[in-house]
Amino acid sequence: MKIRLNCRRIFTVLMTAYLMNIFYLNRYETVQKLLVWALVAVYLVLNAGIISKIISRMILCHSRKKMVLLLFAVWGGMILLTPILHGTQDYSYFGEYITIIATVLTCLVICVRIYKTEGENDLCEKFMLNFIYAMMLYVFSSVIAIVFPSYREFIIKNVSMSDYARSIMQVEKYRTRIGFAGLSVYSSGIKCALANLFVLFFAFKSLRENNRIRLGIWILYAWTILGEFLYSRTSLLLSILCLLLFVILVLTRLHRITTFLKFVLLGAFATLLVILLVGQFKGDNASLAWQLEVLVNMLNGRGFNAISLNIMRRMAFVPSIPTLLFGDGRYAGVNGGYYMSTDLGYMRSILYYGLFGSLFVIILVAITLKTIPRIRKESEYRMLAIMSFIAFTVFEIKGECMGVFFPVIFALMCFTSHGKEDTLH
Repeated sequence: MKIRLNCRRIFTVLMTAYLMNIFYLNRYETVQKLLVWALVAVYLVLNAGIISKIISRMILCHSRKKMVLLLFAVWGGMILLTPILHGTQDYSYFGEYITIIATVLTCLVICVRIYKTEGENDLCEKFMLNFIYAMMLYVFSSVIAIVFPSYREFIIKNVSMSDYARSIMQVEKYRTRIGFAGLSVYSSGIKCALANLFVLFFAFKSLRENNRIRLGIWILYAWTILGEFLYSRTSLLLSILCLLLFVILVLTRLHRITTFLKFVLLGAFATLLVILLVGQFKGDNASLAWQLEVLVNMLNGRGFNAISLNIMRRMAFVPSIPTLLFGDGRYAGVNGGYYMSTDLGYMRSILYYGLFGSLFVIILVAITLKTIPRIRKESEYRMLAIMSFIAFTVFEIKGECMGVFFPVIFALMCFTSHGKEDTLH
């Protein structure tokens, strides 16, 4: 996974970093939005020929991909019809659906850029690599903002965000949750977790082909973990689960006992280091207190407990039978908050269009991911699909993730092609 840096590739990574973390400055925000999306539209129109090739060769030639496209369209119809059938006129969820389409279009822009500069072979893996590097840049911007308070203040003052977001960024425990796009919380953690899964994909591929994991892969893995540590504890928990699964697959599928033992020793060392860190924790660092809250409570005999977990428990409830089955057709609360004051992904889905609608979304995600290893038979693609579905399950428990998660895995499915693709050198 060695990459030769050149101006075209650096520009592609920078473009990916921005399109995956779009932000606007305070002044002339509307003009900036119009300009960005006009550029996206013009770029797609100017490259209509390449887009036609990508769609015909990678999507329309595969019946399972066409089925995913159909299910995605049906999902949009369900979202649009639900408030009409319930008479609520709440179309805020359909706005989220349009946002997903817009994000898919930005992924297509990235794919076209890769196609033009690096060729049509292996677009899926090249997309993943660009995504990893894009999130590395984002994490690096967070580190700079933490180290240099003047840069942090510049972001807070000049990047467009809500007054609430700007106010909580002044709170000490939110000191690490910042990036060049402003407040960086759950959605940024999801993107770092996806980048982390992509790194594991390349690690498994490197082991399978070269019997070793390159140093560059370890560095990328460390950076994605750092991003999760800064933005989202849920993402960090997910990465621990996926790493355990990765180690098991290395032993059972690749039979790399030496590598397995290395991971065991590394895990033991990391656990010891964390325990020592928690033991030294005095509670005077609000940001560190938030990141280590669960571990501190467990080691102090208070069990698997945290403020956010208690909030999640209060947000979970069993609705009435009609609501459970068919939903209420409401996504937004009366005063602009969450309907029934719950932010849990599965709860919001059930409250909107019921259990059947929620199951449809799960099926849509499962079929999208299952399509990837159906096209590519290598073990790392199956591992990626399994880990991604685990990620979706975990993220939806904590909060709704479709707007951030689905466009990326949908793009992976679209860009996966038949045959033994070339490795990016």
